[in-house]
Amino acid sequence: MDEGCEGLIFIDVSVVADAFLHRETRKIDEAGCFSFEGARYEASAALANLEAEIAYDPMNTQTIMVYCKGTESVAAHRIEIGAYASKVPPVPMGMTGSIPETSRLLDALEKNTGKTTARWRKSCLLRITERRAAKMYETFFEMEHTPFTRDIPVERLYTSPKIENALGRLVYVVDRQMFAVVTANPGCGKSTLIRMLDGRLGREKYLLLYLSDSKLTPRWLYAGLLGQLGLEAHFFSGDSKRLLQKEIGSVCAEQKKKVVCVLDEAHLLGKDMLEELRFLLNYKFDSSSPMSLVLVGQTELWEQKLRLQAYTAIRQRIDMNIVLGRLDRAETGKYIAAHLAYAGVKQDLFTSGAEDEVYKISTGIPRMINRVCEKTLLYAYQQQKRLADEHMVRFVADHEMLGGME
Repeated sequence: MDEGCEGLIFIDVSVVADAFLHRETRKIDEAGCFSFEGARYEASAALANLEAEIAYDPMNTQTIMVYCKGTESVAAHRIEIGAYASKVPPVPMGMTGSIPETSRLLDALEKNTGKTTARWRKSCLLRITERRAAKMYETFFEMEHTPFTRDIPVERLYTSPKIENALGRLVYVVDRQMFAVVTANPGCGKSTLIRMLDGRLGREKYLLLYLSDSKLTPRWLYAGLLGQLGLEAHFFSGDSKRLLQKEIGSVCAEQKKKVVCVLDEAHLLGKDMLEELRFLLNYKFDSSSPMSLVLVGQTELWEQKLRLQAYTAIRQRIDMNIVLGRLDRAETGKYIAAHLAYAGVKQDLFTSGAEDEVYKISTGIPRMINRVCEKTLLYAYQQQKRLADEHMVRFVADHEMLGGME
């Protein structure tokens, strides 16, 4: 040994390196992951919901050591969320979510009618694609039904206190043959509420007539209602109106049923059409109404039309104004749980943080909750993850939806 090195103690390089590591405390989430400097790291599912100490080299954060009392240390690796995040082989072309270029059914329809528009065709093809994608993640998560879709049976739909209150008020209106207006922002459940009303009313006591037409005129109003009663409309609107009132009177007297008329998309109706509804409700010198009438539309139906001075006459006839609000955070969680229960899912698919993010992105609008959850489940399937966290929801919102909205 050199004379100058006498008395020196040589320390193992790994010990010195460990001494210079930075250390912090992190909470491991339900998916066994944690966040660090804007990135996600996958530790171990065995450490879920535990406090752990992490040690890292600030010059190289690709791998971080995780220490938790009573367990062995774990090397956590940074998760690259994106096209190369999964080591699973790419999905075959026939199973991808690309929009098909054509459909034999649409081609035949276009050939027969010549009325298929490019926009409608694209919408139909997109719906076909979404169905295919849903089938892929349904199998992966062992689902019996598609959870976030519009055709869930009425009895399995989630009913928030707001919806239950609105439904009770509508039943009251129908039972007393009154005039009601239902308004809400797009996607907040107006049509779903009418489906629930139809399911709640007994067919032996009530007859529900439903119209949804943005270009509705008095003539087509009577033609549509008479058509549902099995009758043809007259050429003149006045004659059709009298025929409708006569037939409704017959239904009430002979079949002992109360008639309910629901006009959807009512915010698109013009002033002449709204005035015609006032005349339709005039019956027996305005002493009674031949039926209950429910106008359903977006908030501008009330804010930009019915509340104005020009609509005073019809506004004074409105017996009940029902406004549907958005779901709050707790209701959003229950909504997601109800839809997953309908699908037959036995385990949690969204962490609490993921539900927070869904609520933040959707702002409590049921239609947007469906879209965000559906896309997140598809993304989780593509990444072969059984549990979706908030980072996956945010990734979907940033990359597949415009600012979290569509």
